[in-house]
Amino acid sequence: MCVFVWKVVEARLGTLIHGQLDQLERGVLFTDAFVARQMACIRGVFSAITKYVLKNSDDGDDDGDDDDSMMMMMMIVIALYL
Repeated sequence: MCVFVWKVVEARLGTLIHGQLDQLERGVLFTDAFVARQMACIRGVFSAITKYVLKNSDDGDDDGDDDDSMMMMMMIVIALYL
C-alpha cells in the first residue's frame, strides 16, 4: 500500500475507520465486525465439540468405540464448516 494512503488510514483508525491493525503482519487491517464474526465462529466450534452426542444404543453393532469416534469426527467437521 502507498505510504501516503497508509498514513491517512492510521490517522483515521478509531474515528472514521472502526478497526484495528494486525500486530503480527504490517499492512493488515481488521474491522471490528470481522473480528466479532471470527470470535463467534470460534466460540461456536468450541461449543460444538464440548457437547455430548446421544445415539441409539440399539443399533445392532457390538463395537461402539468406532461409532463414537466417527460421530465425534463428524461433529468437528460440521462445526468447522459452519
